[in-house]
Amino acid sequence: KCTHMEIKVLFFGDLAEVSGTSFKHYSDVNTLGDLMFRISDDFPEIVHYNYRIALNNEIIEGEPPLKSGDEVAFLPPTAHGRAAPVIRVDPETPLITDS
Repeated sequence: KCTHMEIKVLFFGDLAEVSGTSFKHYSDVNTLGDLMFRISDDFPEIVHYNYRIALNNEIIEGEPPLKSGDEVAFLPPTAHGRAAPVIRVDPETPLITDS
């Protein structure tokens, strides 16, 4: 059975500047790992930044399953005025920080 998945990805703050867009649609991604690989392939500079991920307006940790129509947001660490876990695509890549 072949299913067509479409995920909307939103970029905020520095991540919107790095990606050059505030949103992008991705098709045929099955997991958050697949999606993150595609995003880092499209926007290689993003791996240098700290960010949090929200799935359908909820901050997530780990790798919940994705379904067609999901909205995934990449948020700067200080969005909404509170600290949260930081997720990195490639832990071997140095980060660009504000300090």
